[in-house]
Amino acid sequence: DKYYHLNMGWGGTDDAWYNLPDITTPSGNPDFNTVGGAVLDILPTPDMNDPGTTTTNPDFTVTWDVSSNLNATAYELQQQFIPNTLDTFFDGAESGTTNNWDETGQWEVATSRTYSGSYAFRSYFCSGGEYSSVFLLNKAFKIDASSTISFWWGINLQINYNVQLQISTDAANWTTLKTYDLIDDDGNINWYEENSVNLSSYIGQTVFIRFLYNFIQGKSYYDGQTYNFAGFFIDDFTINDSYVGNSWTTIDNTLTSESQS
Repeated sequence: DKYYHLNMGWGGTDDAWYNLPDITTPSGNPDFNTVGGAVLDILPTPDMNDPGTTTTNPDFTVTWDVSSNLNATAYELQQQFIPNTLDTFFDGAESGTTNNWDETGQWEVATSRTYSGSYAFRSYFCSGGEYSSVFLLNKAFKIDASSTISFWWGINLQINYNVQLQISTDAANWTTLKTYDLIDDDGNINWYEENSVNLSSYIGQTVFIRFLYNFIQGKSYYDGQTYNFAGFFIDDFTINDSYVGNSWTTIDNTLTSESQS
């Protein structure tokens, strides 16, 4: 028998492993007989064994672990160089793209609410059930004693959600720097400036930055049969006085083993 994990929503009460087609819920809710969609054969991403953020030896080896079910014919190894010059990173979304970010879930460029210019970034979700999405800067940053993070943010959402600004030194384990959970659901939006993020614990370290949107239950503000004005908005995102990583570049995309020197 094969069991499948079903996320049933509604607070997770009936999230469980089911032996299909039997969907007898633990809570005793009415049984179901239809699965609307499924994701099969989920594989973890390759896990890179970090050789260390600082090395004086120009020769070192990196290795990575992959699922035996991946059946990859080749691997691509990339690197990102961080210059030794302080710089300012700014993204006001005015390119009309999310090119500086990797998004998982519902993050987008919006025109319905902006602090300045024609565009801002927005995340939203508009129905019940647990939900989260990630907005990850695809650049690494080395933090200086003078480094600061600032941006403008606005909310048009109801209860039972939050948005977290998070930081990581390995892009795997995340620490929350700020949590935004203001209720502001009257159809209007107020903009708030964020300029008090404490980075002192990360001076001299290379870090990654992301926003995590958690929608637990309830619903977003409904505006004229559309959700164009609902969500969490970010504009004029800035990291001042840090060492900004360049874009990722490919070293080799024909690797056939799980290590490279």
